[in-house]
Amino acid sequence: MNFWKIVKSREFRIVVLILVIVAIGTIALASAAYSTDPNYSTIKKQGVAFVLGMIGMIIAASIDYEMYSKYWYLFYVPCLILLVLVLFTEPINHARSWFRFFDGKIAFQPSEIAKIVLIITTAHFLVKMKRTSMSSKNRAIQILLVGLLIGVPVFLILLQPDFGTGMVFVAAVLAMLFVWGIDYKLIKYGILGTLILAPVTYFFFLKPGQKQRILVFLNPNLDPTGSGYHVLQSKLAVGAGQLGGMGLYNGTQTQMDYLFAKTTDFIFASIAEEMGFIVATLLIVLLLALVIHFYGVAKDARDEEGRLIAIGIGTMFAFHIFINVGMTMGLAPITGIPLPFVSSGGSSMLTNMIAAGIVLGISFRKTGLRF
Repeated sequence: MNFWKIVKSREFRIVVLILVIVAIGTIALASAAYSTDPNYSTIKKQGVAFVLGMIGMIIAASIDYEMYSKYWYLFYVPCLILLVLVLFTEPINHARSWFRFFDGKIAFQPSEIAKIVLIITTAHFLVKMKRTSMSSKNRAIQILLVGLLIGVPVFLILLQPDFGTGMVFVAAVLAMLFVWGIDYKLIKYGILGTLILAPVTYFFFLKPGQKQRILVFLNPNLDPTGSGYHVLQSKLAVGAGQLGGMGLYNGTQTQMDYLFAKTTDFIFASIAEEMGFIVATLLIVLLLALVIHFYGVAKDARDEEGRLIAIGIGTMFAFHIFINVGMTMGLAPITGIPLPFVSSGGSSMLTNMIAAGIVLGISFRKTGLRF
């Protein structure tokens, strides 16, 4: 294979983008975690997760994505079982989302991998419905069954409660339905249903703390020392960085621990404070470039199944980026959604690497390119 052909390929650019993003994230995490973790245990865990993720990405890319779709139930059933079992674990930050091992030194979040499994499952059944000729009655039954297959795991995720991950999947499915060619009448009904269910969900299903998050999102000064404290400190950190940043290990909000979840949910605020507007903007550009490349893979996929999976994964990443970056500046409600390849967390890193590997595999099956 010609060396320059490899360098110019979309697959090579995707891998390079991931490596550069991970490098920036590692530098930022080392600084952000130092005040509470001078031994760099966070970085060591992130490094292990990255190595395992690279192995997972290579394996995922080497397997034809049609195999994932053909044997979707082999992934779906264990995933469903894990989502049920995790509800019986001890809560962390008021949520039962984690399996913890070795006295909490190792933790696994099943809802992370569930995102990929549900995207593959959705793509499988959408393609199956389009390929199969059936009566209106049978199609309605099929749609109902698909709705149950998708709705049950999402419901279990919401029970944790993890509304952030639930919203990620909803966004991914909507993008897949749009590309698949959903009837626009159903879109109107969906919008109408959302308008009806939104206030019902707010008043009857959300807990007081979750309602408070929404109110604080609309007006952070409503509770500046309580629910609004985190977003106000985050905005201070973003503004303090100015153009070039305050310097690594020198951010006031970051190093003085005023910034909440500075290595996970609010890592972007730490980057903006210590590395400045230029690096923070560069990071956003790199992340968006990665999403655009994923959508490019979807556009050029060899079949509709590959296109839908790539669209779903690309939208998953896009939603993560928008919400995570937006909430650090008060542009989105605070949820536990990590910044891909940047926030610390083994489950997130491993899931993102595997997802990228699946997209690479879709691209390889079209171009025939191999490293």
